[in-house]
Amino acid sequence: MSARGPEATRRDFLKVVGLAGGTFALGLELPGCSPKMPMAAGGDFAPNAWIRITQTNRFLFALDRVEMGQGTTTSHATLVAEELDVDPSRIEVVAAPPDRAYDNPELGFQATGGSTSLKSSFMPLRRAGATTREMLRRAASVAFGAPLAECVAADGEVRHVPSGRKKTYGEVAQLASTLPIPENVALKDPATFRFVGKRVNRLDARAKVDGSAVYGIDVKVPHALVAIVIRSPTIGGKLVSFDPGSAKTRPGVVDVVRVPSGVAIVAESYYRARAAEKDVTCTWDAGATMSTEVLRKAYAERLERSADVVASHGSIGSGMAKARHVLEARYEAPYLAHATLEPQNTTVHVRENDCDIWAPTQAPALTVEAARRILGFSRANIHVHTTCIGGGFGRRLAQDFVVEAVHVAVAIRALGRPVKVVWSREDDTTNDPYRPMSLHSVKGGVGEDGKISAWSQRVVTQSIVGQVGREWAPVLLPNGAPGIMKLAIGHTAGALFGTNATTDPSSHEGVSDMTYEAAFGAFRVEYAPVESGVPVGFWRSVGHSENAFIVESFIDELAHAAGRDPLEFRLAHLAKGSRARAVLELAAEKIGWKTAPAKGIFRGIGLTHAFSTFCAEIAEVAVDGHAVSVKRVVAAVDCGAVVNPDIVTAQIEGGICFGLGAALKQAITIEHGRVKETNFHQFPLLRMNEMPKVEVFIVPSKEDPTGVGEPGVPPIAPAVANAIFAGTGVRLRRVPLLPALAEALAARSGGAKERR
Repeated sequence: MSARGPEATRRDFLKVVGLAGGTFALGLELPGCSPKMPMAAGGDFAPNAWIRITQTNRFLFALDRVEMGQGTTTSHATLVAEELDVDPSRIEVVAAPPDRAYDNPELGFQATGGSTSLKSSFMPLRRAGATTREMLRRAASVAFGAPLAECVAADGEVRHVPSGRKKTYGEVAQLASTLPIPENVALKDPATFRFVGKRVNRLDARAKVDGSAVYGIDVKVPHALVAIVIRSPTIGGKLVSFDPGSAKTRPGVVDVVRVPSGVAIVAESYYRARAAEKDVTCTWDAGATMSTEVLRKAYAERLERSADVVASHGSIGSGMAKARHVLEARYEAPYLAHATLEPQNTTVHVRENDCDIWAPTQAPALTVEAARRILGFSRANIHVHTTCIGGGFGRRLAQDFVVEAVHVAVAIRALGRPVKVVWSREDDTTNDPYRPMSLHSVKGGVGEDGKISAWSQRVVTQSIVGQVGREWAPVLLPNGAPGIMKLAIGHTAGALFGTNATTDPSSHEGVSDMTYEAAFGAFRVEYAPVESGVPVGFWRSVGHSENAFIVESFIDELAHAAGRDPLEFRLAHLAKGSRARAVLELAAEKIGWKTAPAKGIFRGIGLTHAFSTFCAEIAEVAVDGHAVSVKRVVAAVDCGAVVNPDIVTAQIEGGICFGLGAALKQAITIEHGRVKETNFHQFPLLRMNEMPKVEVFIVPSKEDPTGVGEPGVPPIAPAVANAIFAGTGVRLRRVPLLPALAEALAARSGGAKERR
């Protein structure tokens, strides 16, 4: 992406796109997805913050949710196109700038995360499209001098049915802009949908294939410098002093400056900056000294102390007393990095009274606030240009990479030049807000009737909300989302003193509200928050990502102890006609559960209800000694009404791929305060030859749409772990699975030798 200079850039990127009925709409170019938003012209029609129709019959849609591969460009434009009655291929998508008009009602501010994009936008965008269509019909009715009932909107035109006369939307746009905005406009009957529910081609596909789509790391602003930052080698370490050495004398190096996160080397290119890194000597304070093993012991100690009851019914004591089979187990899950393929980056140009920020951010509202706190500028003078994102997974909800870039830009403001700060893969892996580590103790009993008579579980983990809420406070409180702040404050107290914490649902989601619990005789979940000093953040599917592994694995343990088929045991705890039962039965049918798999192939089940979506996955795993290979995964999903089945399928497939890599191989470990894993050779992603065949089946539904970006992740780890147990008899209670299996088999082999 190029620009003609800072002033021209702002004029081209941020502008009023229309005025109607006292409201206004703003538009921002989404690079690679549409031409630049033209200057607003008199007579263009913009009845709301999302839609603008020009007199030349162009249809522009301001996408207020970030496109990071999950398909919002297509799904959201399709909703507008459906009600507007225009083919989605004619919609030009532009990125909406930060504005309160676009606040995500589920998050309390403008952001993309939590699988809320479609869920929160479904009705607002339909109403926006329907209102626009109705106003165009009314304008055409006036122009034709005919009753409204005789005017039909279709395919970007309004036709007067009796006479056959017609006008394009653009031809009545100016007249429509003078009309009052109607209330309570009727929406289309889903039975008449032409595009929603169909396989509409991705609107961003061509740009991503031909390379014209611009990600944050692609941004090119005239005269921009490039910077890298040398950060503390230990978690939480602070810079004491630094010596630039010969770095400043290197060709292309402009300056070496101190910033809050470390030392920035500013140069004419990334290569020049990185090459100078070895010339700079930094002295750091001790920082953190923790290690993974020390933390595991601390978690085990915390497990024995008091905790908060977050869900319960019935008497656990009575339920256990009635049980014929009682099991107890401990499960563990590690810290995990987000490992986005596009490393963190931000381009910033700070001037005297305003600034421009080009960032692959999931939360433009937080980006503005992060910059405002540093610069002291008004929000109106901070212009955020959201780019395409090369992997979000919750990582880019955090604003550390934006904050750092703004500080670097401030440090070189006297040069009058923009600066792009680029992280290396090593920077990214060792300075991530990780998915929290967790430890669980679970106890369950199965009664004479073959059903669970009691389930008790204690969860020990860090509170993401407790940490992130404190960071987000300035934007959350004024925007009417104080709930997260209450959680943050409560968790700080709970982690320090061990009890009475305000509960963080993201820490125990999928446990305290597990799919089966209504059928248990007794049920209790306790939550014990801890503080470790390790930065944590939202990771794709958040608490469900680890909690599903524990719940679905222990369900399998209880089924085995009771001598029950794993599928039948689960179905016994799911109400007939329930959505959870429907996805499980569909997955079982499609994989042929009642028919034995081929020799050497074993099956395992995972079922979750996450982000209001039900997803069942059954994995077929080949087991040959120590070798494990996931061959096939059948997934069934109920995500409510489907806007685009191709996108649903792609997201479930992607979730399985993402979750499987983590389940098999990934962990972040710490030694002496340092993250050991630095790149993909130590934190490996799933390889092409490791990817199983995936089949996705969608349960038809008339419910409102729910999320699909994350629900495909949680079921895969337990499905594979349960299949491995079926093939080896080894119950794995720790992820990643492959090293845990190797350790278990080695221990079993050693024990056998000792017995001999």
